[in-house]
Amino acid sequence: SQTPVVLLSTTDDASARTEAFHRGADDYLVKPFSVAEVLARLARRRATHLSLQGALDAAERLHELAVTDGLTQIANHRHFQDRLREEFRRAQRYDDPLALILMDVDHFKAINDNFGHQLGDQVLVAVALAVKNAVRETDFVARYGGEEFAILLPKTHLAGALTVAERTAADLKRLK
Repeated sequence: SQTPVVLLSTTDDASARTEAFHRGADDYLVKPFSVAEVLARLARRRATHLSLQGALDAAERLHELAVTDGLTQIANHRHFQDRLREEFRRAQRYDDPLALILMDVDHFKAINDNFGHQLGDQVLVAVALAVKNAVRETDFVARYGGEEFAILLPKTHLAGALTVAERTAADLKRLK
C-alpha cells in the first residue's frame, strides 16, 4: 500500500510495538510526539516507497525486454521455450490436449535479397501482428527464429489446431 501506517500510542511497550509491526504498521511513535518528526517519518516512508516502486518498474521493464522479440514485439525464442515446458507439464498433469504450430515465411531470403532487409523486417512485423490477431488470447505466439514463428495452443486438440492453422494461413495470404 502507498499509505504508510504509523501507530501513535501512549504505551511505550516492546510487546505492543512488536504486535503493531506484525499487524502491518510501518512505524510506532509514543506520545508525546513531535508533529515535525511524524511528518519527517512519513516523508521518509514515501520516499522509500517511491524508490522501491521505481526499482520494481525497472525490473518489470527489464523482464519485458528479456522475453520480447525486439523487432516483432511478440515473445522471443527463450520465452517460448520456457512457456512450452510450462504448458507441456500442465497438459501432462491435467491430461489436457496441447497443440503447437510451427510456421515460417516462404521465400523470405528472396524478400531480403530483392527488396532489402528493411522491407524484410516490415514483413516480419506484419506477420507477427497477423498471427497474434488470428489466435485466442489464451494462445501463445512467439518468434521462434529468423522468419519462423510458433503458436502454442493450450487445451487444443488436432482439429482445433488445424482450424487455427488454416485461419492464420488465410489471414497471412491477405497480407500480400
